[in-house]
Amino acid sequence: FPARQRGMALGVNQITALAGQFLGLLAGGLLAAVDWRAVFWLSVPISVTGTVWSYLSLRETSTGRRGRIDW
Repeated sequence: FPARQRGMALGVNQITALAGQFLGLLAGGLLAAVDWRAVFWLSVPISVTGTVWSYLSLRETSTGRRGRIDW
């Protein structure tokens, strides 16, 4: 992200992470009330889908640079 948009990008990232944690706890509690195994039957397909999607859509954007040792 450009320097002036980095704050917004980090904010969206953090809000999404917090919302996901909250919704995950809520959904897990509701599914556990039905049947505790339902938590796993729902989370595994979502996890596999997310892994495949990220593998197919994310690309390396950095350029290769040699590292320097700071003596």
